[in-house]
Amino acid sequence: MKPTGHNPIRWSCNKKGCYLIECHPKIEEFSDCFPGKVAMSDIDGIVEINGYFMFMEWKHEGGHLHRGQEILLQQLTRVSDKIVAYVLYGNSVTMEVQMMTRIYGGRSETYRVSLEQVKDLFRKWTRMATNDFERRQ
Repeated sequence: MKPTGHNPIRWSCNKKGCYLIECHPKIEEFSDCFPGKVAMSDIDGIVEINGYFMFMEWKHEGGHLHRGQEILLQQLTRVSDKIVAYVLYGNSVTMEVQMMTRIYGGRSETYRVSLEQVKDLFRKWTRMATNDFERRQ
């Protein structure tokens, strides 16, 4: 498969071993640093344009957003109206997307979507972030 975009993952599991085992930090090591069930979380993607932030989390088909991660993203999007998070549900091998949860202003809404619809939404967000910057100049 041809890599796309500006930041394709350049790791080869066949040559270097499993990325998660070889490179991903074992964040559970820090679990005793926080109270109760509070734990670190990872985010699959983040983009910043002109002070606007988009977070993207991927969940496999049939997967779900854990309650702690949902709370984290809801609280994060309450910080500023320039922060939005999208949780995509689908197949990461084929990049088929079935559902998307949009989290903005602390509220979550879930929709049935396709990959092309998600890309259109991301492009719309990019235009908004870019146009806002241009208006302020």
